[in-house]
Amino acid sequence: MEEKTTAERKRKANNHAQILTPPSSPVPGPSVPEPDPTPQIGLHNTRRKRRRIAKCYGDNMKLKDQLEAARRLNQKLYVRLSRQRKNSPLMKCPDTPRTKTNKLLRNWNTENRKMKGSRRNRRKMKNKAKTTLMFQLSLSDELKAKYSRAKRQQQKKLHEKFLIKNTNITLTSYTTFSRLRPFWVQPPKESDRDTCGCKKHQNMQFLVDSLFKLQHVESKSLSDLIKTFSCDINNLDCMYGKCEKCKEINIITNDQGDNNEETSWLQWKTKKEKRNIKGDEKEITLTVKETVTDSIHVLMDTFSSEMQRFKIHAFNIANQMKLYRNIKENLKPNEALVPVDFAENFHCKLTNEIQSMHFGASKKQLTLHTRVFYTALRSQTFCTVSDSLDHNPCSVWAFMDPILDKLLQENKDVDTLHFFSDGPATQYKQKGNFLLFTHEMTVRNLSGEWNFHERGHGKRVPDGVGGALKRRANDLVLHGKDIISAKSFVENFQDSAVFVHEVEQQEIDYKAKILSKETVEPVPGTLKLHQIWYSGYGNILYRDVSCTCVKGSFHAGHDMKIHSLINRKAKTKTTEKRSSEQSETEHQGACNDKEGHRALQSPEIQTYEEILENCENIYRIIDEKGYRIGYNYSPSIRNTGIEIDERTHSILPSDIPHDVTLHPVKVSADGNCLPYSGSILVSGKEGMSEEIRVRIILESCFFKDAYLDQGFLERGFREKNNSLAKTFAFYSDEYANEALSNGEIERLYEREVLNICKNKTYMGIWQVFALGSVLCRPIYSVYPNLGNPNVRKDLHRMIKPREIKCKETSFIMWTTTRQDMRRQNWVPNHFIVLLPMEQTEQNDYNENSTGVSDESVAGDGISPDRRGELNSGNEDVGTKEHTDNGDNPGGNRQNYLNYVLVDYDKKPYPGIVTDCDETKVFESCMHRTENLENPSFYWPLAVRDECWYDMENVLGSIPEPKLVGQKYIVDASLWKQALEMIKM
Repeated sequence: MEEKTTAERKRKANNHAQILTPPSSPVPGPSVPEPDPTPQIGLHNTRRKRRRIAKCYGDNMKLKDQLEAARRLNQKLYVRLSRQRKNSPLMKCPDTPRTKTNKLLRNWNTENRKMKGSRRNRRKMKNKAKTTLMFQLSLSDELKAKYSRAKRQQQKKLHEKFLIKNTNITLTSYTTFSRLRPFWVQPPKESDRDTCGCKKHQNMQFLVDSLFKLQHVESKSLSDLIKTFSCDINNLDCMYGKCEKCKEINIITNDQGDNNEETSWLQWKTKKEKRNIKGDEKEITLTVKETVTDSIHVLMDTFSSEMQRFKIHAFNIANQMKLYRNIKENLKPNEALVPVDFAENFHCKLTNEIQSMHFGASKKQLTLHTRVFYTALRSQTFCTVSDSLDHNPCSVWAFMDPILDKLLQENKDVDTLHFFSDGPATQYKQKGNFLLFTHEMTVRNLSGEWNFHERGHGKRVPDGVGGALKRRANDLVLHGKDIISAKSFVENFQDSAVFVHEVEQQEIDYKAKILSKETVEPVPGTLKLHQIWYSGYGNILYRDVSCTCVKGSFHAGHDMKIHSLINRKAKTKTTEKRSSEQSETEHQGACNDKEGHRALQSPEIQTYEEILENCENIYRIIDEKGYRIGYNYSPSIRNTGIEIDERTHSILPSDIPHDVTLHPVKVSADGNCLPYSGSILVSGKEGMSEEIRVRIILESCFFKDAYLDQGFLERGFREKNNSLAKTFAFYSDEYANEALSNGEIERLYEREVLNICKNKTYMGIWQVFALGSVLCRPIYSVYPNLGNPNVRKDLHRMIKPREIKCKETSFIMWTTTRQDMRRQNWVPNHFIVLLPMEQTEQNDYNENSTGVSDESVAGDGISPDRRGELNSGNEDVGTKEHTDNGDNPGGNRQNYLNYVLVDYDKKPYPGIVTDCDETKVFESCMHRTENLENPSFYWPLAVRDECWYDMENVLGSIPEPKLVGQKYIVDASLWKQALEMIKM
C-alpha cells in the first residue's frame, strides 16, 4: 500500500515538473529583412482617411441642423404652451382649493438648466408645496408675518440686496433670480410702480450710478455716500456745509482714466415746449427724463455741487420725520397732532356709461382733503369732499373748519394744534395760508404751529385715508352705486369709519373774502422754512429747520425769526422821493407806447438782422416822442432809501478809486440786475429797468463796431491786453470752447445781443460798456479779490462812455448770490451798485460838449448820423428848479409823490405826481387791466406813461393802491365817486 502511494507521488511530481519546465527552443535561423510597403498602399490609406474626415464633417453639419430645428420647435411649443397657460380657463373659473393651488404655482418652473441640482428634488418640492396648499388655503401666520409685513417698502430692491450680501454667487441675471423665486413671492403688478419719487433723489442716484460705473465712488447707496461727505449726518452744521472739517471734502478722482472723456447720465428736467392746440400755439411745461452727455470732469463737478444741496435735503427729511414721531409720541392732554394732505382728485363714475361719456370730458372730479386727528388718548380720520377743484389756502381752511368744530367740541381740553403737511407753494407753504392760520387760531383762541415735510417726501396716514376711500368708492360703483357729485359721495360713506363731510363753494368764497381784506406781506425765504408758530393775528415766528425747542427761543442752528404778515401802514416810497433838481428824468408827452421791449422779445425774432430792424423802429419812436433819461442825478443811500447789502460788504475790495466811503446796496436778483443798477443810477429806484434794458440793446446794436474795437475798449484800462474783444468773448455765456477769429467774435457778440433781448437774462462786460454810454457817465467796474486773478485784471477797471454828460463816476460791482463757492473757484452772477451814504456834489459840465472823441468810435461800420442820437437832443432836458418860498406851488416837495386820479378821455386813471407848476401836474399813470367798473391796474414796464395834466383834470387825491398779486387795486368807494364825477 505504501509502495503504491509513493509511486503515485512520484508520478505527480514528474508531471508537475514537465508542466513548469518549457521545452527546449529551436535553433534560430538566419534573419530575413522585411520588404518596405509600396507607395501605392500609403496613397490609398491617405485618401481613405480624407474621405472619412469629410464624411464626419458632413454628419456633424446634419446633426447641427437637426439640433437647431429641434430647438426652434421646442421654443415654438414653449411659447404656445405659455400662451395657453396665460389664457387658460383656470384664471376664469371659481376659486376652489385646487384652483387656488394651481394659480399660486402657475409660474413655478421645475426645470433649471443653468443651475446644478437634482430635478427630482425640485419636483418633490413642488409636489410637497402643492399638497400643503391643497389642504391649507393660506400661508401660515409665521410666513405672513415674515414675508408680507411692509413688503412694498422692504422687498422692492431684493435682487440688488441679494447680490450685495452674496458676493460669492455668480448669479447676475434678474431673469434667473425671478425664475428661482419661492412660491410665496408674487410677480410685480401695476400698483408696484413708484410714481411719487423725489426729483432730487432720482437725479442724485443717476449721477452716483454713472460715477460707480467709472469707479469714482465705492458705493451706489446715497446714504453711504452722505456719511462719506459728512462728519456727522445728524449735525446741522455738517449737513448744511458750515462745518470746517467736512465742507471741503470732495469726490476722489480716478487717476487711471481720462477725465476729459465723454460719458452720459440720466436727469429729470423741466422744460417748456410749444404745441399747437386747436390752431393756437401754446407753451406748456413738461417734466422729462433726458440723457445728458458731457465729460467725466463735468459729471464730477455736477456731483460735487449737487451733493451739498442733497445733504441739506437729506437732513431736512430725517429732521422732519424725527420731529413728527417726537410730537406724536409725546402729545400732552391739551395737544393734538393734525397731519393734512390733498388726495388725488376722484373721477366720478357710473355703473353703466355710454361711450361718449366714458371717453369724453363729461366726468366730473371731486376734491378730497384728508387729515388725521391724534390726541394723547385716541385718533380719528377725516375727509372733506367738494365739487370745487380749488386747492388754494381759502379752500384748505374751508375744508378745515367743520372738522375743527367737531374735534374741539369733542375734545374740550385741546388748546394747542400741531399741523403737519407737505410744502407745495400753491397750497400750504405760502403767505395766504399763513395769514388764515393766524386768523383761525385767533378766532378759536388756540395756539399752534405748522410744520412742513421736505419737498417730495412726507407721505403719511392722510395718503392712506384718501386711497382707502377711493378704492371703496370704486367698489361701490362696481356694485351698482353711482357717484356723480360730492353729495352722492358723502351719502355712500355714512357708515364709514372715516368722517366724511361735504364743503360747498360758498364756504370757500367766504374764506376768500377774509383774505382779500388784507395786504399780505410775503415771508422772506418762504420755500426754505419748515416751521411756523402762531404769534397773534397776522404775526408768525418761523424757522428754516424745525425743532422741538421752546417757542421763541433763539439758539445756534435753529434761530427763530419774526415776521408780520399784514402791512398795516402803507410804506412811504422813499425810492421815489428825489428832488427835482437832482432828477432830469422828464418825458414831455404821453409815454404810453408798450411795444418797445415786447417787440424785442417777440418769438418771431430769430436773427441779429431782425433785432436791428426792430431797434430802428423803436429808436424812431423814442426820437419822435422825445423820451429821454436824466444824466446828472446823484443817488445816495439816504435819498433813495435802498438797504445796504451787508453780505457783499465783506468782499468789497480796498483798491477802489473814490473820494467818499461807498457801500454796496441790495439789487433784485432775477436776471435784470444790471438794468436795475442802471435804473437806480438815473432815478433812485428799479422801476426803469425795462427802459434801461431796451436802451442797452439799442446801444449794442447801433455801435457794435465800437464795442469790438481795441482802441475804444482799452480807454481807461491800465493793464496790457492786445485783444480785449477776444478776452470779453471768452467771458461770454455764448462762448462754446472754440477758436476765436475776428469773424467768430463778431458772431458771438451778435448772439449775445440776441440773448439779452429776453427779459431777466444775465448780462456781462459788453453790456456794462453799453450802460456807460446810455448813462453818458464813466462807470468803474468793481471786481472782488476772489476767483481767478487774471479775470480780475480784465474786469476791475474804468469804463469810459462814447459821450460824457456827467463827470461823476458811478460804481457797479460784480458779486454773486451763491454761498457755496470757495474763494479760488469764485465766479460772479449778479451786479449791484455802490452808493455813498450822503449825496455828493455835482460836477459842472457843459451839456453842449461833444464828449470823448476817439477815432475808434468813428471807425468803419458806424453810421455818423447815429452817433450821439441815442441819448442827446436839441432841447434842454434839465428839470425846473423849485424853491420853498411859497411862490411856486410845486416848491414844497410834500405836494409831490401823492397818488391822485386824473380824467383822461372821460376815464379815470390813478397815478403818482412827480412834478407840478401853477396850472399843471406831471403824473406817472397806471394802466387798466379790466373793464372800467373794476379798479384794477398795473404799472407799464417797457415805457412809462407820464405826461402833464391840467389842474382841472385832477379828480382828487387817493391812498396808495393796494398790491394784490400782480395788480394794484384802488379803493372801491373812491373809484365809484370818481366815475360819478366824470359822468356829471
